[in-house]
Amino acid sequence: MTERVRLFALVRGEPRQTRHFAGPTEPAGPPLELPWPDIVLIEERPEGVFLFRFSADGEDAGDTWHRTVDAAKDQARDEYGDVLTEWRSVPSEVSDAEEYVISQASTSK
Repeated sequence: MTERVRLFALVRGEPRQTRHFAGPTEPAGPPLELPWPDIVLIEERPEGVFLFRFSADGEDAGDTWHRTVDAAKDQARDEYGDVLTEWRSVPSEVSDAEEYVISQASTSK
């Protein structure tokens, strides 16, 4: 069985070239702007590749679906440019990738 790809990178700074929204939260209400991420996670799952974004305190900052890992990396590079650090692998012994990367974001601030 092939191990699924799980990569993460820190987001250093806020160039604000990209904004993510959730919602609308009510039929007539405006969408809610999500926080700027401190870390991003690419996780390969049976249903596709996801690019997750989180703040250092674990708040969800949005996610997108992609066909390939390279497409997810391209999306992250388009959104965060020079403030995105190098991609690192989530260790294979880590069962919860989201929890692990959030801990990495909070310890590196």
